[in-house]
Amino acid sequence: MLQKGTTGARESLPEGFENLIKRIKEISPLPVLAGFGISNQHSAKRALEYADGFVVGSALVKLIGEQQPPTKIKEFANSLYPNRSKSENWQGGAKG
Repeated sequence: MLQKGTTGARESLPEGFENLIKRIKEISPLPVLAGFGISNQHSAKRALEYADGFVVGSALVKLIGEQQPPTKIKEFANSLYPNRSKSENWQGGAKG
């Protein structure tokens, strides 16, 4: 958890994000995923500067709530991490 409070799409990553990710990585050998405020390509790229991957929740729930067709939801998901190799299986934002 990177922040206390309600999850959801945000304009920027939580304050202290970088330091918290670094601290977690110092004590855990496991991959670290960020999941607060990831709602666009900019926040996804920023998260990947420090974390090993990202989790998107509220932004997808919003699209589903708007009854967007599956093609729009897939398009949104692909837009978050567009430079991944076409041969990669889509695993979300996980690096590697």
